[in-house]
Amino acid sequence: MEAFREYVVATAHVAPKHAAFYVGWVRQAYQLAGAEIGTPLSPEAEQDALLRIQGRSQDWQVRQARHALRLYRYFLGLGGAEKESDPTAGDPAALGLPTPKQSM
Repeated sequence: MEAFREYVVATAHVAPKHAAFYVGWVRQAYQLAGAEIGTPLSPEAEQDALLRIQGRSQDWQVRQARHALRLYRYFLGLGGAEKESDPTAGDPAALGLPTPKQSM
């Protein structure tokens, strides 16, 4: 998960002091889903984990957890796994990730 933490800081421009929270949200979601870190979560398992996090967290924390899971999908190379109902689905710029134009 250290590589993911570094990815979050370098690619998503998350402050290093906040990157540990992103790692924590991913670990918590995977634990709630009963899945192994490094394997993709199904959309259903991810949604279920976020609903369980929502039941015991503040709204901003749920948003941060959702963002962390999106970033983790990109980190795993599964960036297109978002649901079509998500307005940021498939839009790296909406997640703070560099677009092909920015990376040139």
